[in-house]
Amino acid sequence: MAAIGSHYAKIEHVQGLVVAMHEFLRRAINMVLETGHNASIERLVFTQVRLLSCIGMMYCGAQQLIERAKASRIDLVAFCETEWVNYTEQQDQLLRSHTVDQAASDWKAWCCAESRRRTGYTIWLLDCMWSFQFQVRPLLSLEDARVPVPCQEVLWEASTALDWRQLYSVSTKNLSLHEVIQILYVEKRLQSSTGEFSRILCIHALFRRTWEVEAYFKQPLTLWSPAAEQQAIKPKEMSGPVWLPEIQIYSRWRNSACDCLDVLHWHANSVIGAAVQLALLMTREREPESDGQITEARTHIRRWAMEDQYKARLAMIHAGVSFWH
Repeated sequence: MAAIGSHYAKIEHVQGLVVAMHEFLRRAINMVLETGHNASIERLVFTQVRLLSCIGMMYCGAQQLIERAKASRIDLVAFCETEWVNYTEQQDQLLRSHTVDQAASDWKAWCCAESRRRTGYTIWLLDCMWSFQFQVRPLLSLEDARVPVPCQEVLWEASTALDWRQLYSVSTKNLSLHEVIQILYVEKRLQSSTGEFSRILCIHALFRRTWEVEAYFKQPLTLWSPAAEQQAIKPKEMSGPVWLPEIQIYSRWRNSACDCLDVLHWHANSVIGAAVQLALLMTREREPESDGQITEARTHIRRWAMEDQYKARLAMIHAGVSFWH
């Protein structure tokens, strides 16, 4: 907590303090791992410590620590791939078999299961965010998000077992993020019980799904029709850039994503917003390093604004909404 808090210290030369604190924390974590003392620490707690350390290192400004944070993502992802899924499903089944007289023990068991869900989904969210913030390959996908999304904040923030029992008794069972996105795309609706954290997850799930569609249509063989006879490969088909707005199916997926954002915007009620088009267009690329790359980027943006003007206009509206919120 001290390492994270150092980012907000109002002192001179705060950058040096931030880097030093995160280096201390990194060494402490490594010492625990090397000596085997992590066996005596609850895995959830130790994962949360490593998660905070990874976040701090990614945003501390020191390139060496940023590279170490990228490498440590693998250990965080392992939490989602193993303990996250198995423990949550088992614990949820145990919880629903308890009686109302055991409110205190039920609350404790539920808090543990919910903490694991929230920790796992935080890892999933950061894996998605860092793919467009730092251009690192994501390690998780929507296929991994098959556990219930986090509950509403009012239930999570219950201060007593009695308050929790009353709220929990009228709550609805949450779907997985995978299922929520399917309903959002197809039925254009969102569960009224979806919390703020889950809505933020939905926004990034839309990004993730759109990137998957984008990657599919950028593959050279996607637009090729399989045939038995031998065919010649055109040079443009091998290396030429793909202008995605010209592909009708991709445009439909993108339009559906925008419709889903509208639904999320209505439910957000002046709390959250997203500039999906600008994010998809710009943040997936590294910053240009030469005049030629800058010129090429400007040309690409100009073409997007002129040939895809309706979605460009919508992107500006979403961008303005995010600043307004």
